[in-house]
Amino acid sequence: MEEDKLRDLFEGYDPDMDSGRIFIERLEHNLDSVELIHEQNAKAVRRNKIAVFVASIAGFLTGLLFSSLLPYLEAFMSGLELKIKINTGIIEIADYYHVLTWIIIGGISVMVSLSTYDLILRTKRV
Repeated sequence: MEEDKLRDLFEGYDPDMDSGRIFIERLEHNLDSVELIHEQNAKAVRRNKIAVFVASIAGFLTGLLFSSLLPYLEAFMSGLELKIKINTGIIEIADYYHVLTWIIIGGISVMVSLSTYDLILRTKRV
């Protein structure tokens, strides 16, 4: 059954033997196009790897810098009188200044990492 399908498929195939040179030229053009796409893809992968590496270093250094300033940031956050009114009462955010400080440090580190990644991808030299 499968052989019949293959036989039917190739029965109607009658290639034009006079266009061999055209076929080879078209094949070479297509292979050149594939090679160009492969090179562009390799450049994009390399650029992406560099951008991820630099962004992770920038985020790490930002987190390290703000973590070294943690006592000052916590003193500042504890001095704020931030309150949220909820139906059941008032929650003072100053009681949770440790968590709030770490959330801010993490948010700033992520923002720096994403901005660095975007900046690296936008440059033409990498």
